[in-house]
Amino acid sequence: ENSNQNKSWPTIGYSTALTKQLGQPVKVVNSVLLREVARGSWAGEFDAMWVPANLAVGMLNKGFEIVGCDGQMVRMALLSAPSIKGFNDLNGKTLFLPQEDSLAAYVAIALLDDNNVKLSDFRYVFSDGSYEVARVSIEQQVNHLTVLPEAMASKWIAANPGKGKILATSSEVPWHMLVAKKSLAPETKQKLATWVSDTMLGGRALTNIGADKLKYVSRLGHYTPDSLE
Repeated sequence: ENSNQNKSWPTIGYSTALTKQLGQPVKVVNSVLLREVARGSWAGEFDAMWVPANLAVGMLNKGFEIVGCDGQMVRMALLSAPSIKGFNDLNGKTLFLPQEDSLAAYVAIALLDDNNVKLSDFRYVFSDGSYEVARVSIEQQVNHLTVLPEAMASKWIAANPGKGKILATSSEVPWHMLVAKKSLAPETKQKLATWVSDTMLGGRALTNIGADKLKYVSRLGHYTPDSLE
């Protein structure tokens, strides 16, 4: 889930490097379109994936397990136009979500749901773009509400006083995770974890994550009330 949706990874080089490290043929597929990533995970097209936490948790009942996470915990913030005083002002307004299957979008929908706001309450919901587009849409008053990582939203507000405000902030959520099919050999998973650490995290090792940190994320995208079994 990159802020720059046009970022391209060297998939041929990655495939070669992983093939050498794992000692077996590996094909690396890169997509900045999270809808494609989600569809691929549901269809079982991949043996391992490096994905946002919401997609990772959604794969746990599809034969996958979490190998490790990047160790980052982030809060998402609903960034609104100055004219929005509260959630009651959102009816008939416009909402911008940076990709419908992004962690940010899932958290935004959950925050709205917690405050009795449905997507159908908005006049328009846009869900194709990046964090950069999200910021500009509020700055140019194209949309009334969007979602950003809290640190990014706060930095933008400081640089653009009076042009927007934080309407609500989420609980902390984990960022990216490596998931792999349970059927993969343990040594293969370890080699994958080492490669992700070296390639994606600049040498930082993947960390384990407790179930308590996944509780909030596991609710995202599931709208059955918590009061029901």
